[in-house]
Amino acid sequence: MTVLTPHRVLLAALVTALLTAAVVAAPATQRGLRPRTPEEQPVRTAFLVAGEAAFSGQRPATCPPLPPRCLLGGAAPAAPDLLLVNLRASSADATGVAQEAVSAGQSALDATPAGVPLPALPGSEAPDPARAPASRPLERDGVLADRFTSPGQRVSYPFRAEAGELSLFELAAAGYARGWAMAAALRVLDPGGRVLAESRRSGGVQLQAFLAFTAPLSEEYTLELLPTEQYFRYALVRHSSYVQRGGPPVDVGQRERVHGWIADASDRALYWVPVRAGEQLALSVEGTRDEARAEHRRLLAEEAGASTMLSLRPVQGGPGRSYAHPPPRFPQLRLELPGDVHPLASSSCFALLAPAAADGFLQVAVSVAAGQPGGLHDLVVRRDVPKVSVGGLVVDADDQPLEGLEVRLLLEPDLEPWGRATTNAQGAWTVLVPPGDYRSELRRLPSGPVQPASVGLRADTELNLLWRGP
Repeated sequence: MTVLTPHRVLLAALVTALLTAAVVAAPATQRGLRPRTPEEQPVRTAFLVAGEAAFSGQRPATCPPLPPRCLLGGAAPAAPDLLLVNLRASSADATGVAQEAVSAGQSALDATPAGVPLPALPGSEAPDPARAPASRPLERDGVLADRFTSPGQRVSYPFRAEAGELSLFELAAAGYARGWAMAAALRVLDPGGRVLAESRRSGGVQLQAFLAFTAPLSEEYTLELLPTEQYFRYALVRHSSYVQRGGPPVDVGQRERVHGWIADASDRALYWVPVRAGEQLALSVEGTRDEARAEHRRLLAEEAGASTMLSLRPVQGGPGRSYAHPPPRFPQLRLELPGDVHPLASSSCFALLAPAAADGFLQVAVSVAAGQPGGLHDLVVRRDVPKVSVGGLVVDADDQPLEGLEVRLLLEPDLEPWGRATTNAQGAWTVLVPPGDYRSELRRLPSGPVQPASVGLRADTELNLLWRGP
C-alpha cells in the first residue's frame, strides 16, 4: 500500500479549500435487507480533511437500487469538507483523484441550470410561413428559441461532446392556437447518422420534453428536433453542468438544496442525507424551474378545491364532478424513502421524519410518475426547523366540543402536511408546526367531508375551529 506524502495531502487540501467543498460520493456502511454481493464489500479508504491528517474508514463501494428499498446507516466522520481518496491508487494518482472528486461533486450538487428562466418563445405570427428553423451549433449550456411554421419541417443542431460527457436537453414548446395538439421527437445522432438516444413526447397546446445523453466518444454529434404531429414554437436548452449518475448515491452533505435530474420514468436519482442523533429532517422535492413549481401548485390547488367542492356540494347524478385542466407539462416528482422508514407526515413530494435515534445516513430517491418525461428537480433538506405550538378546540354550532375530528395543517404554497391531530373528548387538539401560512382542513374520521380554511401562524397560537358539517 502506498501512503500519501504530506505535500500531496496539502495539495489535495488546498484544492478542497479553493473549490469550497468536496463531497463524498460513497455511501455509509449498509444495514441491508439482503446479504452483500462481493462487489458490494467495503473498500479501504482514507478521508482527507482540509488541514488535518488522514485517517482510515470503511464505506461500501456500491449500493443496491432502491427497490427493494434499504436503510443504510453508520457513523461517518463529521467533517464539512470531506474528500474520498481510494488508497489502492498510486500516490502519483491520488492528487488527480482528489481533484476529480472535488470537481465532480461540485458539479453534481451545485450545478446552476442553464437558461434560467426559460427563454421567451417566438410569437405566433410568423413573418414567413415557409421558413424552417436554421441549423446552428448548440454550445455547452446553450439556449435558443425558434419555431416551425408548417408540417414536415425539422432542424439539426450540431454539438461537441467529450467521451463520458453528459448533456441534458430540455425542450419547451407551444402551439399556435387553442385546441392545438402536437407531438415532438428529440434524438441524438452520431456522425454516421445512427440514432444514439431519443425522446418522444405529445401534448396539447403546450409540451415539455427531456433527453439525457452521455457521449460514448469524443466527437461531433447532432441533436435533431422534429414535430411528429402539427408544428410549434419552442425553446431548447442544453445543460452541461450536471455529471453522470449511475454509481453510489450522491452525498448531499449539509446542503439545504441540491439540483438534480431524472432521465425518464425508469430512472431514479439516489441521495445520501447525513443525519445526527436527535436531528429531525424534513425532506421535499420540487421542480427546479419556476414554471414547474407554479404548475405543481396549480394542480395542488385544483385538487384541494375539487375535493372540497365534491365533499360539500355533491353534483346531481353522481358523487362528484371532474375538473378539466390541461395535462401537466412538467414531470410529477415523487420522493421515495426506505421501506423501514415511517415518516410522521408525508405526501408524494414531502416527508417529515421523527428525530434520528443515532448518527447515520438516510438514502432517499427522487423519481417521476409513470409515463412522465424526465426533467430537473431540487431536493430540499430542512433540519430541526423551528416550530410554534398551535392548538385549540373544535366545537359545533351549539358550542359543544366534538371528539374524533381530524385537524390537518398544510403549509402553503406546496400544501406540505406539517401538522395533524385528532380531537379528544373535550374537543381539544394541538400540533407543532413551522411559522407560516397554512390551509387548515377539518374532517370527521375515518373519512368525511373536508372543511377548509386559511390561517397565518407566526407564534404560539390558540386556534378554535367551528365544525359546520353533519
